[in-house]
Amino acid sequence: MDKQLIARASTTINAPVAAVWNALVDPQMIKQYMFRTNVISEWKEGSPIVWQG
Repeated sequence: MDKQLIARASTTINAPVAAVWNALVDPQMIKQYMFRTNVISEWKEGSPIVWQG
């Protein structure tokens, strides 16, 4: 497979920005919606976010 696949999605969440950000970057929070995964990222703009599991 020569093509690199990229998935994108968007939604509106009625919550404080800090709470949403925490849910996106805290490994324990991530496990609540990406079951049995480990997240790898540098958490810098443009850096990849990789879920393994």
